[in-house]
Amino acid sequence: MGSHYRKELVFSYEGLEGAKSSYNKLINKINNLKDIGALNQEEIKKYQINFKDALSNDLNTSTAITVIFDVLKSDLNDNSKKYLIKEFDKVLSLSLIKQKEDKVNELENDYIISKIEERKKAKANKDYDKANAIRKELLSMNIELIDTRDGTKYKVID
Repeated sequence: MGSHYRKELVFSYEGLEGAKSSYNKLINKINNLKDIGALNQEEIKKYQINFKDALSNDLNTSTAITVIFDVLKSDLNDNSKKYLIKEFDKVLSLSLIKQKEDKVNELENDYIISKIEERKKAKANKDYDKANAIRKELLSMNIELIDTRDGTKYKVID
């Protein structure tokens, strides 16, 4: 979506990694927005027009994505920014606004699972200091561990 559909695309793994990295950075910026501030309808309308103009110009998704970055860099309050991005994502379907449970990406998930396994081994070896240190480390990352009969589960907390 970063280039116009009429242009020839050149595939490379480096380009794919770059796109993935850019997408993840965008998601992180968006998910750091808070739910504060009243919606500024006048400014929102300007960005909506820019977004619509981009898509009306031969489906120029590259420019439409630029409008998202313009919104993030703007002086709008976070609530207005989130509103606009939600509206734009109805068209782009990029899952830009993640639910709390979706915030943990694959790498973080693998890390958390490995830490849960490490904690399980520490508990089996009666190394409760290490097990507690792992719990505290994950808690500092807003990951709460929940011990159940079926094993240890985790959830993202605010």
